[in-house]
Amino acid sequence: MACSGWLACAGAFALHIAYEHAKLRSLPIRAALHVAAAVAAGAFVLAIWVTSHTFAPLALLLFPLITAVPAFLVAFTVLVLLSRARRRAGAEQGGE
Repeated sequence: MACSGWLACAGAFALHIAYEHAKLRSLPIRAALHVAAAVAAGAFVLAIWVTSHTFAPLALLLFPLITAVPAFLVAFTVLVLLSRARRRAGAEQGGE
């Protein structure tokens, strides 16, 4: 059952990347920041829940940091690769 939560989060992460890339056509750095901010917001909400059940005020700082940094790196890498693929596809269509 816990696996479904991870899958839901991964799906939301992938959809956010796809939305930023395809619909908004954001630059990779800007889109990665948006995605990482969304991940950090979710982690902050989780940290609020944790601190309501146990006294762990450090979680309010650590959860967003621990999740946002890797999320940014993954999103930025994926978005750069998608942008390069889009440019190559556009160059190939323009060259024919």
